[in-house]
Amino acid sequence: MVLPLAPNAIMARMAQVVLSNVTKAFGDVVVVRDVSLEIADGEFLVLVGPSGCGKSTCLRMIAGLEEITSGSIAIGPRVVNDVPPQDRDIAMVFQNYALYPHMSVYDNLAFGLRLKREPTGKVFPRTRRVYSEPAIRERVDRAARMLGLSEYLQRKPRQLSGGQRQRVALGRAIVREPQVFLMDEPLSNLDAKLRVQTRAELILLHEQLRDAGKSNTMVYVTHDQVEAMTMGDRIAVMKDGLLQQCDTPLNLYRGPANRFVAEFIGSPQMNVFGPLDVVSANGSLQLRRDDLTITLPAEKAARLAGFNGTQVLFGIRPEDIAAPDTSRVAADATNTVPVKVQVREPMGSTVQLQLEAPGGFVVTSVLDADSSAWHGAAFDAVLDLSKCHAFDPASEVALF
Repeated sequence: MVLPLAPNAIMARMAQVVLSNVTKAFGDVVVVRDVSLEIADGEFLVLVGPSGCGKSTCLRMIAGLEEITSGSIAIGPRVVNDVPPQDRDIAMVFQNYALYPHMSVYDNLAFGLRLKREPTGKVFPRTRRVYSEPAIRERVDRAARMLGLSEYLQRKPRQLSGGQRQRVALGRAIVREPQVFLMDEPLSNLDAKLRVQTRAELILLHEQLRDAGKSNTMVYVTHDQVEAMTMGDRIAVMKDGLLQQCDTPLNLYRGPANRFVAEFIGSPQMNVFGPLDVVSANGSLQLRRDDLTITLPAEKAARLAGFNGTQVLFGIRPEDIAAPDTSRVAADATNTVPVKVQVREPMGSTVQLQLEAPGGFVVTSVLDADSSAWHGAAFDAVLDLSKCHAFDPASEVALF
């Protein structure tokens, strides 16, 4: 049960975050629509979606930097709709680092702790510092060791690399030991190699805080689905201000709720094409369009039993389309489609093919690097239909 904030309430160290029917509008423009989401204590939740989908606005509403139009937000046992940001016991890491250029790394890390005051009366409600200087040094030194910043404590931000600046921004959040960490695309300014390295450091940081018994609920915003898949305990996918689906990375990948989630999660993205006619023939259910015929296995056909005579969209991931000369093809594979290679892109351990299929469809396949399918080659692609998907053409909701 979510409790309202009581006067002089003692701050509980429960770090769950609950959004209940949260809506945010700027005038007549609604940017977040009726979002309900429960983030467990200690969870690493990633908000992901294209630019303008409302994910950063959700983060800013949790932080108190944006007022909500309707609904409620709770952090721990408190509803925080009317609680100012400084009293929410959260720490935010921004995309642009937001470091003080005239301060050393040590002073940047210590700054928030030096400002922390506790209520002492009505006239001067915040006059007593919470942390002594020795306590501040202990926290800063501990965070610096954790992030590999100990040798840089006397440097200014301009003397640091992008990755080191990002670690300082993370350290500034860590020293406060907040209930919740909020991160708004913190890796987007880094180059590809450093982004991968820092991503691993963030995952390790989450585990270290958990092992140390510290509150470590993290809400992380990104538009990069690779970051989302590799970092999150769960991923919340947003589009046009609406929450599309929230689940574990593997469940999102294997069981997308709709076409948008199916195409957004996974790289290369899922092939979705059609509409194809659903036809019952020779005791089986087939999907047809011009010269393209796909005979569904029994367990998939059963899900479309009521769709005979209608149309559906067909989806299959690139790695589930194989060439006959690859090791992934079973000896008894019979679900084949004639294709012609339009583009071949070697990726090192794999090769990515753009294929022309019957019906004028273009699909992507990922094969073993030693595949002999070259530009202009024609072969019968083998489909793993046990992993295929179907979507309603009108609503684009997943049918299986």
